[in-house]
Amino acid sequence: MAYISAKKLFKEGITYDEFLIKPADMLAFDTSEVNLESRLTKEITLKVPFVSAPMDTVSEIDMLIAMALVGGIGSGHYNKPFEEQLKQYESVKRFESGFIENPVTLSPQHKISDVIKIRREKGFSVVPITENGKPDGKLVGIITKDDYGAEKHQDIEIKKRMTSKENLDYAVWNEIRGKNPLSRANEILLESHRSTLPIIDNKGNLMYLITRNDIEKNMQFTNATKDNKKRLRVLAAVESKSKERFDKIDELVKIGVDGVIIDYAIPHKNAVEFGRKIKQKYPSLQVISSNMVTEDQISRTKDIFDGYRIGMGASPICITQAMLGTGRAQPNAVYETAKKAREYNIPVIADGSISKPGHLGRAIAIGASTIMMGTMLAGTKESPGEYRINEHGIRVKTHRGMGSEEAMKKGSAIRYGSENSRRVAQGVTAEVTDKGSVYDLLLDLEAALKQSLQYYGHRNIKSLHNALYAGKIKFEKLSMAAQYQSGYYGLYAVKQPKLLK
Repeated sequence: MAYISAKKLFKEGITYDEFLIKPADMLAFDTSEVNLESRLTKEITLKVPFVSAPMDTVSEIDMLIAMALVGGIGSGHYNKPFEEQLKQYESVKRFESGFIENPVTLSPQHKISDVIKIRREKGFSVVPITENGKPDGKLVGIITKDDYGAEKHQDIEIKKRMTSKENLDYAVWNEIRGKNPLSRANEILLESHRSTLPIIDNKGNLMYLITRNDIEKNMQFTNATKDNKKRLRVLAAVESKSKERFDKIDELVKIGVDGVIIDYAIPHKNAVEFGRKIKQKYPSLQVISSNMVTEDQISRTKDIFDGYRIGMGASPICITQAMLGTGRAQPNAVYETAKKAREYNIPVIADGSISKPGHLGRAIAIGASTIMMGTMLAGTKESPGEYRINEHGIRVKTHRGMGSEEAMKKGSAIRYGSENSRRVAQGVTAEVTDKGSVYDLLLDLEAALKQSLQYYGHRNIKSLHNALYAGKIKFEKLSMAAQYQSGYYGLYAVKQPKLLK
């Protein structure tokens, strides 16, 4: 069978395992020349087109930080109290912050026990001390974990253990402001013997902090996804039906969350209207749609959303199609919606069915701008949950769909419209083998995607998409035997982490 066009390939529903992209006739460049930069939304661009799914066994604080550091972005879920969600997003925004505004501070009269509480709850080992204990108060000192013993000094006032301002290195804002004040402040910090540098105004009032950790992270993670204040970017999944939903958006915006995903299983009218109202109140906040799969859904919401999440029931732990008889084959959904969204200059996220490195290139080649991963990231060190040894002697973590009975009991039932009615499970709970560090996994997946583009003959995603819509990308549909020969089964399956019932 000869190579065919995308139009012919998608005449019937297929999976990512059932087709290949025609390779370039002759390779003309190395993978080092491939640029994976791509748009997540109208206003947010990622250096690496990876997004973690808002699932309670995938995306919490460690995963959100990891995704942003490697050049992608993570999306938190709402299967936990809202106060805990806010603390999580605040921790991401403070993790690597350039100039840290409104730092956590205490007064000299606070106790060491207050410092210990901050360290335990927020992870900060350095706390600036101001006269009145406020973030913009007059700087009088700093206390670090090396200044006290947790048991011995917890009832002592901070002023008796802190390092006073006279013995600190600090910078005055008016002396470093200019073309690049952060660079100048970093130089002062690196010349000092401290881990933290306070920035004060001419009156001695605290303005900002910078940390040595941030400098080191900048050197290590050059692709990190950051906002205009040099903070890591993060998304928040939000439900669209509770009475407090708008109050929650207000709180997320205050913290600095970069975008929200309206987390509903289909484009419900309440979810669409919620997105419209968010954009009216916060035009700069990026709003990503609930899951969509048809061209009509794109056309009817084109003036509301900044990005589209594409996929319905097409995942190893999502069983909507089996239980309800609806949804769409994932590659077909991505291709058709991406083609329509392109007319409105809105990028789409391929969400679902990504379980092998080769699926990444296929999803991008048929129009996706970014790729959302759940099962692919589950089982890593940075995913939520504890490892255990199962009955087969394999080290595993629990992974579940947000439509599973267990997840719906935690809060995600509202996503499926069944929070006040008899629940129909649309997901399952499974075990995923230990995959090690997500940092190593993401670097491997980034390398695989770069080589995919190289083999397709394109140096960047924009060029690949232009070729797709010009009819220059050709495909081959695979028989079952051809799929086996390609390595999707047999030996390849042994190498890949497997879902175990």
